[in-house]
Amino acid sequence: MNDQTELHDTLFAEAKRQFLELGPTAVTVESVIGAVGCTQSDFSQHWESIVELRHEILRTYTAGEFAIIDQLTTAARAQNTEPVEQSLAFFELFYEDFLRDWYEVFQVPPTGDVFSAFIYAREGVDPGSYDQAVDGLNTWVGRFTDIISPVVDASTTATEETAAELARMMISINLGAIILGRATNDPFLLTRQQKLFGDYLRRIADRSP
Repeated sequence: MNDQTELHDTLFAEAKRQFLELGPTAVTVESVIGAVGCTQSDFSQHWESIVELRHEILRTYTAGEFAIIDQLTTAARAQNTEPVEQSLAFFELFYEDFLRDWYEVFQVPPTGDVFSAFIYAREGVDPGSYDQAVDGLNTWVGRFTDIISPVVDASTTATEETAAELARMMISINLGAIILGRATNDPFLLTRQQKLFGDYLRRIADRSP
């Protein structure tokens, strides 16, 4: 890794940290380079403006989030051939093999969600960044709707829940647990909440152990 690549990664990580900790409207080129200890010229070798850096952070975050979903979906399908069991296995893998392992390593609540940070800052960020964040959340809903659909379709119990509403519930639990986990300094709150959601889906599917 050369010096420019290292500088790019350092600036990128610091900007992402500031976006989550301070909110996107508080982050400037000056705040980022000041924290890293480099110059405006150094920054300009990688991005023309803070807006361009915002867009790269959102693109990278989006790609990372959906790569995780793809990995867990592939693993769930490898374990099961039945669509309902694949759906239920996905959520088990999500809280057992992803969230729980992550928190056991870092032992801190998550710092936040990049999509939410930009949506809350709607009035202070460029429309392109806001639209990227909204698209990311909407894609989340779509991906989780597809994963949950077999459970709803196969349910023999009377329920008014649609797969899309359950997907929104899952994302609401996720984002709310991040906030509450930070407020209560509980690094495993999100893990427990996601397990409860998976258990709820299993009851809808009438597949309780």
